[in-house]
Amino acid sequence: MLRPETATILKDCRLRPTAIRVALLEKIGLLPRGTHFSVEEIFQELKRDGIARSLGSIYRTLAEFEYCQIIVKHNFETVGTRYEAVSNYKHDHAICVECGKIEEFTDPDLSARKHLVAQGLGGILCNRSQVLYITCKDCVRG
Repeated sequence: MLRPETATILKDCRLRPTAIRVALLEKIGLLPRGTHFSVEEIFQELKRDGIARSLGSIYRTLAEFEYCQIIVKHNFETVGTRYEAVSNYKHDHAICVECGKIEEFTDPDLSARKHLVAQGLGGILCNRSQVLYITCKDCVRG
C-alpha cells in the first residue's frame, strides 16, 4: 500500500508511483539521519526484498530523486559516490581513510570563517562543502 507521504512526494516531483520508486523512496525514508549509502548497498537491499532487478533502474531512480532534491549525491575521494536524504541540517563530513566510515559534523567557527573568506573575496557564500579525511578513533585504537 502506498503511504500518503510517499504519494505526495512523488506527485510533487511529477513522478509516477512505480514499484521501484515507491520502494526506494520508502527505504530512504526509513534510514536514520546521517546515513550515507551507495547504489550497490541500496540495490542489494531492494533485491533482497524482491523489488530491484536491475542496477540501472536504481541509478535512474536515484538520478530522478537527486533532480527533485529528495537526495544529495556526494563524490568522496576515498569511498566513492554516496547518497543521503536531503535535510535542513547543515553539516560537513569526516571520512575515515582506513575503514571508510562517514561521520557528519557541524562547527560554527568553521561556518563563520567560510562566510568571512567569501566576504574577503568580495562575494557572499551561496553554498559550502567541507570534507575532512581522517583516521577515526576506532582505527587509531586498533
